[in-house]
Amino acid sequence: MEQNELYPIFLKVSNLNVLIVGGGNVALEKLTFLLKSSPNAKVQMVSTMFREETITLTEKFKIERIIDAYHSNYLEGKHIVIATTDNIPVNEQVYHDCKARNILVNVADNPPFCDFTWAE
Repeated sequence: MEQNELYPIFLKVSNLNVLIVGGGNVALEKLTFLLKSSPNAKVQMVSTMFREETITLTEKFKIERIIDAYHSNYLEGKHIVIATTDNIPVNEQVYHDCKARNILVNVADNPPFCDFTWAE
């Protein structure tokens, strides 16, 4: 039988700086869940495009949106990063950049590139 290697933890994300890379469906899903449990979460998002629903949610919760391609400089001061783009090389670059800086990272739908998983 395979052993579970996950350690359950609750984070005060209102005390942490979170970056979501991406602005599509998966980014909206992750942001919605994050804000549901932590409406005061300190989140920044960077993407070349944002869905209308994501824009509405970010405006409601005063989440900063940056319209730009991902660059490693966006990791400055971040504690947790969630990569949600549909561009596998970008997501993997986010992972490697985070690992080099000891930042917890989750690449959506790519378990080998995740330090944590979601209990949605």
